[in-house]
Amino acid sequence: MKPTDLKSLQNQHISDVYPSVPMILVGMGTCGIGNGADAVFFKLKQYIETKQLPYILKKTGCFGYCSEEPLVTVYIPGKPLIVYHRVCGKDIAYIVKDIEKEKPYSAKVLCRIDEWDYPTSHHVFGKDYTEFPLWNEIPFFSGQKKIVLRDAGLINPESITDYIAIGGYQSLAKALNQMKP
Repeated sequence: MKPTDLKSLQNQHISDVYPSVPMILVGMGTCGIGNGADAVFFKLKQYIETKQLPYILKKTGCFGYCSEEPLVTVYIPGKPLIVYHRVCGKDIAYIVKDIEKEKPYSAKVLCRIDEWDYPTSHHVFGKDYTEFPLWNEIPFFSGQKKIVLRDAGLINPESITDYIAIGGYQSLAKALNQMKP
């Protein structure tokens, strides 16, 4: 695959990461599932379907803060990602209803993510909700630099198009097409 082909695929699938409608991501790593994330995902799915809401619901990997699971991240176009912690069934209606208001359900907000440096690209989600700390201002994350699991919790680990959308495989394409053995 040539770098231009990869860039074309990236452009085709960028809406997987930046959809035009709200998206809800549920951390479905083993720590999340062990704390009830599978039940939260199922209830979110039921709620969205019953209310016929135009939202995307996706599974993600663990964001890395296992003691705060289940983690649910909400994307609203043009706004920062909002990460909710210790989400349970009774929180779902509040979280989803507050998506329409574009005002986070503050009782469960852990942090916000204005922008993210993926290993392969830089993405800006939005600037707002400054009353909530940035993810790297949380003491647990403040001394960390995410490298290997940088995408975990933010893209679907079972979706190759999510990875391509954030710039994945660019180094491979360059090595195969532009570098000498």
